[in-house]
This record gives sequence, structure tokens and C-alpha cells, in this order.
Amino acid sequence: MDNIMWKHIYEQTDTLKELLYNEQIIEFSKIVPIHQLEKLVFVAFGSSYNCAFATKRLFEELTGIETVVYTPFDFIGENPLHRFNASHTLVVGISQTGTSSGTAQSLKLAKEEGFSVLSITERRRTPVAEIGDYYLNFLSGEEPCNAKTKGFSHSLVLLMLIAIHFAKVKGTINDDQFSIYMKEIDESIEDIPHT
Repeated sequence: MDNIMWKHIYEQTDTLKELLYNEQIIEFSKIVPIHQLEKLVFVAFGSSYNCAFATKRLFEELTGIETVVYTPFDFIGENPLHRFNASHTLVVGISQTGTSSGTAQSLKLAKEEGFSVLSITERRRTPVAEIGDYYLNFLSGEEPCNAKTKGFSHSLVLLMLIAIHFAKVKGTINDDQFSIYMKEIDESIEDIPHT
């Protein structure tokens, strides 16, 4: 019997290539006020939290946008929003299934306090996805197993793509540097089967 996890691992190369060259991030970069952003606030749990935390430094170094990462428990309990300027902050909720009640609660709180929200999920018609002013999809496809292989890699690549697209729009990297980052991500994806 084939192991379903290996199936998802081997599918990653094709699905990540689709994500890499998908137009959704380009379109998103055209409508979000990137030049006004001074702070990114990620709210996520589990592997989504780990991806957000792993890309925090990339966002800060490439875009100059201060980036903070919270679990829903800490975000709701601390409610840090009173320290942030709503017109210069984007709150980003990440949930592969789109059903994380804590993430949904956090995003609702952000909306109630006047903050713009980006929802990132794999499934469009979900509580987390419906709250966002903006929406991006993991494009990893269904993954009906506990260990989210494609979900993790897609979340990580999607966040890296957002960072480099934001940096390109802000002018903190030029077209050549953008191409180098895209090529590096592409080569890393190609290397997955060998790894």
C-alpha cells in the first residue's frame, strides 16, 4: 500500500511551480497599499505559525516593514492592536483549512478595530477566508492527512513570494534582484525530489 504522505511529498514540485508563477500575488500587490505599510502582524497556529516566524526576518530585511508573529491565544489575550496604527498595518491570518477558530476570532477582532486583513487559506469558502479584505490561496490542493507536507511548503513559499513582491513594489529590491530570488526559489523547488 502506498503511503499518502510520500504522494504529497512528490506532488510538491508540480504544485509549488504552479504557486510560484501564479498571478494571484501580482494582483494582490497591485491593490494592497504596500507603500503605506509599516507593520505586518501575522496570526497563525502550528505549522502556519512556524512559516510566519521563519519568514519574519525576510520581510523585515527586504521590505523594511516591521513584522510580528502571534498565536491566536496570545493575540486575543494581549490584543496588541492598540499599539499599532491601523492605516499602516496589515493583519495576516494563516490557516490551511481555513477553519481555525482562534485565527478567525483574531481576524474578527482586527476588523472590529479598523485594521485591514489578509486571509491565507487553502479553501476559499471558510470562516478565515471570508473575514479577509484580501485573500490568497496556498494552491496546494487537498491534503487529507495530519502532517501537512504540501501545506507547509506552500505556506512557506507563498510568504517568501509576498515578501519579494512587496520589496519589488517598494523599490527596496530591483528587477535583477527579484529575478535572482525567484530563480533561487525555483531551484529549491526543483531540488525537492533529490532531497
